[in-house]
Amino acid sequence: MSSTLYYATPSKYVAGRFESHEFQFVDAALQYGRVDVSEGYDSVTTARMAYRESNEHIAGLAISEPHSSADDFLLLLSGRGQPLLFLPGFKTNFLKAILQAFCFKRAAKHTGPLVVFSWPSGETLTDYEGALARLRACVGPVRGLMALMQALGFPLFAGGYSMGGRLLAEAVPPVLQPMERAHRLLYAAADILQDRLAQLVESQPHNDTVIMNLLLGSKQDGALRSSKRAHTWFLWGDGGGSRAGDISVSWCLHLGDTVDCTGASSTGKRHNYLLRSGNVSRLLEDYYNGRSYHGWVPKQLGVIFRKTNNAGPSRCHDCLVLSD
Repeated sequence: MSSTLYYATPSKYVAGRFESHEFQFVDAALQYGRVDVSEGYDSVTTARMAYRESNEHIAGLAISEPHSSADDFLLLLSGRGQPLLFLPGFKTNFLKAILQAFCFKRAAKHTGPLVVFSWPSGETLTDYEGALARLRACVGPVRGLMALMQALGFPLFAGGYSMGGRLLAEAVPPVLQPMERAHRLLYAAADILQDRLAQLVESQPHNDTVIMNLLLGSKQDGALRSSKRAHTWFLWGDGGGSRAGDISVSWCLHLGDTVDCTGASSTGKRHNYLLRSGNVSRLLEDYYNGRSYHGWVPKQLGVIFRKTNNAGPSRCHDCLVLSD
């Protein structure tokens, strides 16, 4: 058996593969297509064993040649149910993005079409600043992709992982039209300055029937803690909430539910818990299917207070911890 994913990318297709350094900027059309993925790729570990950090051919992946027709891409997605957009993070080439998206789809048990936006997020750790520049150039194309997906008549369901969380926050339109179901956005291990994330999320309506935001983080996420920047990693204090560096805790007060994934991964710097933890998988499934996940989360850490933009009372949400 296989699973089908759909992709959109600004990278050029050269000699049968996508070249991440060959980048088309905002004035160029995105490339669209589909990928059939073998069910054998059920984890990032398995995926990494399939190739050696390159764009070489991977057995078990059937990638269609891209086209630039948004209308044709819309036809590919139509009639298949609620679409879900996945934005991968830093240092993720096209094949890694496809395999991560496949893991994300399996984790969320999403039955509708999953669209992965593969962007040139850098080849090496030293290319971080270059990746940020390309991220900013991708905001317009991602926003256009969101509008295209919403043309199907569904709310916006999206998940951004690591630097992809930053791209998601930057690209979400400041106004999303109310629909029968709430828009649902997920920021996992978000690699973004916390005050900027607060600014972007606070610009959205606070009515949970219009849009829902969920931030996943871990106080043991060494990949973000070791950064020289003030990223959205978690230190739980006596007053609840979270903070990074010396920045005010107010950044997280408008995010809706904030979940601490400390302990969800037993390997590395715990930056990859999104695709490794069984509990996170259950959380994703319940979140995108509109079910409450509060009942099965093993431990509550405290309360997050979410302020309002007016003089009314603050609202609060549980702070939750996930562990396997």
